[in-house]
Amino acid sequence: MINKSTLVPISTECCINSELHFLFSRNAQDKADIKWIKQNIVDKYEFKKNPNKDEWETQPTFQGVLTDDHFIAAANGAKEFFVQNKDWEITKKKFRTNGGCTDLLYITAARYLLVTHILYVLQLQIDGKPELIPCQKTVDKKTSIPVSVCYPAPPSGSATCTSDYDVSLVGKDAGFLIEKFNNYFQDDVNGFGKPSDLVFDVNVYAFTTAYAFPVNYVGLPYNFAKDVEESKKTVNFKMQELASAYFKVFKYNPGFFVTMKTGALGAMNAPESRTKLIEWLGVFSKLNAEVKMRIEDFNNSPLELRKAHNAEYQKRVKEMSQKGGYNAELLGSGLQRVLRDRPYPNYFSGGDRGLGDGYPRKLKIDVCRKGFQNLTPLENRKSMSLLRPNYKTITPY
Repeated sequence: MINKSTLVPISTECCINSELHFLFSRNAQDKADIKWIKQNIVDKYEFKKNPNKDEWETQPTFQGVLTDDHFIAAANGAKEFFVQNKDWEITKKKFRTNGGCTDLLYITAARYLLVTHILYVLQLQIDGKPELIPCQKTVDKKTSIPVSVCYPAPPSGSATCTSDYDVSLVGKDAGFLIEKFNNYFQDDVNGFGKPSDLVFDVNVYAFTTAYAFPVNYVGLPYNFAKDVEESKKTVNFKMQELASAYFKVFKYNPGFFVTMKTGALGAMNAPESRTKLIEWLGVFSKLNAEVKMRIEDFNNSPLELRKAHNAEYQKRVKEMSQKGGYNAELLGSGLQRVLRDRPYPNYFSGGDRGLGDGYPRKLKIDVCRKGFQNLTPLENRKSMSLLRPNYKTITPY
């Protein structure tokens, strides 16, 4: 009988644990692994691929199957695969071919299933009740706040072979679950010895979208949506957003950060706005002194930077769960947002949420090289989108 409350691997035909597995690219075992994933995950749970490109058209929610023996066996087989392939950059290169990346797309299906299983098992440890569910939608497509925590299903966002997987957990216990999730992945014995975004490009967030778009949810505390919207109109919140945007730039270009900060303070005539901006710049400076934001301060190690940032982030969202999760008063500190942006994007690739995905490449280069003060009027107007908060990074701390 399979123990449904653990992640101990069981015997499967997938993913033989052998040191030889590391020595070859695309060997016979790799092909067997992909075949196993296709049969036991992709086909079994009816992932539907776009016939014209390597992208999922539809993905399952796993509603009603989280405790099935096959699902658990598939999750354990997937874990064995990722134990052997726990560097996403290498995995992407290894399982892509000149003809496409269908095999890598299958691997993203295994990733989704494994993450769901891990979240389910870890949620059980919070209060002993199996309360993790796929997030439910009302008839008008609003998300219902669950008793404990839910995960968006199917996943939102793009679904190509190289897409990341951002899991925005919903529910009062989301902060507790994130702490357990991060600790599990970073455990050298039972997990993978590194954060999930380095294993297979997965980041788990808490409370994000409910604070960004409370009108899209039902079951929030009385007046929560109204209070959040009122808070966003305050000078305090606007200056928090501005300071947060500047510190995103600081992570990658301290010189440009100084230019932006100095220019803003020099041009800001409203006393209240100036005072609040100075206060928030001080808050973020203090945070940087406690938990460094720049990868250079971690000897350019993505692993060490992410571990440090995970520890700070999970501490804050856990505190929110301890306070019930949804309280408009918790909107008054934006510290999560700077920490949770990716630590090492290319400025010009569109990979940094702080620089706006989909932003014209030439304009990104102009902004980074010239600074706002030297842009043309048209460029300057467009460049202000850099300071607009992205829904994925609006969080109450």
